[in-house]
Amino acid sequence: ARAVRDSQLEIGAVRAGEWLGVNAGKVICVDPESPGQVVAQLVKKLIQPSHELLTLIEGEGSTPAATRTATEAVTAAGYELEIEVHKGGQPIYAYLIGLE
Repeated sequence: ARAVRDSQLEIGAVRAGEWLGVNAGKVICVDPESPGQVVAQLVKKLIQPSHELLTLIEGEGSTPAATRTATEAVTAAGYELEIEVHKGGQPIYAYLIGLE
């Protein structure tokens, strides 16, 4: 999701318009430009050795370039994950992600 206003969070300052990575109702990462980079950061923070599949569900604010950024960053990080991308069309969230 995108920040709608400037805020001070546990992870630091957040500016309106920045992309937020949220897990369990808590913002755990921020990127000023790319929802794709937020996806890559979320995967890095949440991945477990047992995970084999990353599912990205594209919603409002996703773009082909951001999806490519996310998948390339995850692959470049060396995670041995199968990656599936689906059109979801959900409002507010550029991506929903699942790690299985």
